[in-house]
Amino acid sequence: MKSKYIVYSVALIFALLMVLSSVGSNAATAPFYTSSIKYPSDVGAGQSFNVTIVSTANFANYNFTVYFAGTNLTGISPTSTIHHYSANNPMYTFSMVAPSVPQTLYLYVVTSAKFDGIQYNYTQTISIDVVSPVYFHVELKNPTSYPIYNITATFYVDGIPVAAKTVPKIMPGSTVEVNVTYVNPNFAHGSHTLIVKINNPNIKIDGNSNYITTSFYYGSPPNYDWIFYVFAVVLGVMIIMVMGSGRRASQPKWKRTKK
Repeated sequence: MKSKYIVYSVALIFALLMVLSSVGSNAATAPFYTSSIKYPSDVGAGQSFNVTIVSTANFANYNFTVYFAGTNLTGISPTSTIHHYSANNPMYTFSMVAPSVPQTLYLYVVTSAKFDGIQYNYTQTISIDVVSPVYFHVELKNPTSYPIYNITATFYVDGIPVAAKTVPKIMPGSTVEVNVTYVNPNFAHGSHTLIVKINNPNIKIDGNSNYITTSFYYGSPPNYDWIFYVFAVVLGVMIIMVMGSGRRASQPKWKRTKK
């Protein structure tokens, strides 16, 4: 009889161990929930940009919420909190327009999803530098009698290539405008040199050659109005001095010698 109880006890313990092992195995296979965010480190004021959020796969009921803050949100779009729901898609991409005022834009990202009825959450704050962009444009002209294909304009700032744009085709006698937006959060205020080169010698920039060099000023130019004020003061003093010397040169009537 005792041996039967021992057998039953061993069987019960074995079954219990199997259950616990199964529970532990299921718990170990539950994925860790997180989200990764792809975004630009800097954008131009008023420029459109994309943000992509990718959460852990194999969850359900995905929620994406984005709050934003800054010193001056004038011109930002959308103007209210962003929210998106998906039953089973872990990826969400949205577009924004940066504020029109340079600053640091903060995005507070909150995501959540469910696994086996349990909700998991993730939060992250990201920052994007909003800077004043520089806009370059050149006019490319085809003076030949035949079309020219795949014309590339390369833009150099202070000798460093910063952008390149390819025009698929320019028809004979036609002119195409090429526009480039240059964004650099570390761009120093002051005078800079812009060089634009074309990969085809037959295409002319602004009707002259396939190469152009010019200078531009980034930021607010220095205010030299004070020079005119100083000049006005100096001129006034000089006028007063001249008038004074003229008065000293003419003697009073009572000091004149009668001839």
